[in-house]
Amino acid sequence: MAAALWACWAAAAGAAGPPPDSPVADARPRIVGGTPAGGGAFAGTAALVARAAPNAYEGLTCAGTLIDPTWVLTAAHCVVSDPPGAQVAAPDTFDVVLGRTVLSQSQVGERIPVTAILVHPGFDPLAGVRSGWDGALLKLAYPSAQPPTAIATGDGVQAGRYRSFIGTPNVAGWGATTGGPRVPGPRPDALLQAYVAILPDTACAASALPFDGRTMTCAASSAGVDTCAGDSGGPLLVFDAATAAPVLWGMTSFGTSSCASGEPTRYAWVPALAPFVTRAVGLPRQAAAAAGSAPATPSAPGLPGPPAAATGNTVRDTTAPRLTRLRVTPTRFAALRRGAAVAVRRGARLRWSLDGSATVTLAFARRACRRAERRCARHRPLGTVTVIGRSGPQTVRLTGRLRGRALPRGSYRLTLTARDAAGNRSAPRSLAFRVTRG
Repeated sequence: MAAALWACWAAAAGAAGPPPDSPVADARPRIVGGTPAGGGAFAGTAALVARAAPNAYEGLTCAGTLIDPTWVLTAAHCVVSDPPGAQVAAPDTFDVVLGRTVLSQSQVGERIPVTAILVHPGFDPLAGVRSGWDGALLKLAYPSAQPPTAIATGDGVQAGRYRSFIGTPNVAGWGATTGGPRVPGPRPDALLQAYVAILPDTACAASALPFDGRTMTCAASSAGVDTCAGDSGGPLLVFDAATAAPVLWGMTSFGTSSCASGEPTRYAWVPALAPFVTRAVGLPRQAAAAAGSAPATPSAPGLPGPPAAATGNTVRDTTAPRLTRLRVTPTRFAALRRGAAVAVRRGARLRWSLDGSATVTLAFARRACRRAERRCARHRPLGTVTVIGRSGPQTVRLTGRLRGRALPRGSYRLTLTARDAAGNRSAPRSLAFRVTRG
C-alpha cells in the first residue's frame, strides 16, 4: 500500500468505460508494503467496482467497509465527480464485491448492485477531499452474508474504548503497490493488509498536508508502508478493548503525490461521520452521541477500557426535506457544445432553496407532442443527474446537455426531488425550459 491523492474513479485498462455523463475520473488512489489479507479483521472490506467492467479486478475504483448488511461506508470522493460538474454518480454505475479477497475469483463471494448513494452533506465537492467530511453510504440491492464491521463512535472515544496494537494490520486494500496517483504502479489481485501508526492531532497538524481535526485523522509508517492509489474509502481499523473486535476508525482519503513517502496520510474520521450514518442506517443511538469531539489517538495496548453502555434504541429522522423557490433563468437558451449536464459557471441559472442538506435529483423529460397539440402534456423521460444540495438557496447551471450530448431543440420539463441522509424524499417540483439550439 502506498500514499497518494485518492480520487478513486479509475477506468480499468480494457474495461468498458462509464457513460459519457458519468462523474467517473481517471485516477487510481491504491497499498505499498502490504501482505496478503485472509479476511479476519477485514472480512467486511468491500471493493467498489464499475458495473460495466467485465470483472472485479478490471473494474476496481475504490474500497469500502460493510457496516450493516445492506450498507457500505466509503469515501465521498469515490462517488462525486471533480469540478466543475461536481455530480454524484448514478447508483447503477457501481457494484460492491464482498467476501472475496482475490478479485479475479468471480465464483467466490458476492457482487451486489448499488441502489442508492448518500453523500455526507458536509462534503464540499468543489473544495474536494481537503475540506473534510469525506464519507458516503452505498445502499445494497439485498443484504450481504458477510459480517459487518462496527463503526467507532463519539461515546467510544470519550470512554477510551478503542485500542491500536503495534504491528497488528489496520489498513487494507487492492490499491497500487508502488508509485503515486499520476503514475500508479502495479496493483494486486489479492487484498493486501499492513500496519500504520495512528498519530495524534498535533503530529497531523504539523505535517505538510491540510488537516482538519474535526473530520480527519492521520497515520504513517517509516517502514515503506502506506495506502496508495485505489485504496480510497478503505478501512483504518482500531480494536474494541473489551472484545478485541475490529472497529472502523477511519477511511483512506488523501495523501502526497508519492506513496510511502513518510508523510502522514489523511483518513476520514469515522466518529465524526457517525451521526450521518445513524440517521441513514438506523444504528443504535450510541453511534450518534458525542461525535463532534476531536479525534483522540487510540490508547496503547494493555489498559482495558470501560465497556460502552448498551442500548437498543434507534434514531431515525422521518421529516422530508422541503424544496422551494424553484426557477430557471432564462427559460430559453442554446445548448453548449461541450460539457456535463450541470456546470458551475455556464448555461442557464437553475435556482432552488432547501431547508436542510440533501442530494437533489434532476430528472429531464422532453415534450413528446405534435405542434398542433397545444394542450398536450406528454413528456418522454431522458435521464437524471444528481447534485449535492445544501441548506438554503443554491444555484447551478443548466448546460442543455445530457449523457454527453446536446439536447435537441425543443421544450423540456425538469423535475427536482431532494433526498436527505435518512432517505426521506421531498415532494417533486417541476418547471419548463426550452432549448433554442441543440
